[in-house]
Amino acid sequence: MTPLPLTDHHYQISTAFFSTTRIWSQCLAIFPR
Repeated sequence: MTPLPLTDHHYQISTAFFSTTRIWSQCLAIFPR
């Protein structure tokens, strides 16, 4: 199965969004309100 360009692009966006959310969650854990 070769991924479609649109699917691959969407996958990259999802991965980047997930990694960014994880980094933000770690930052919030390090710096509590």
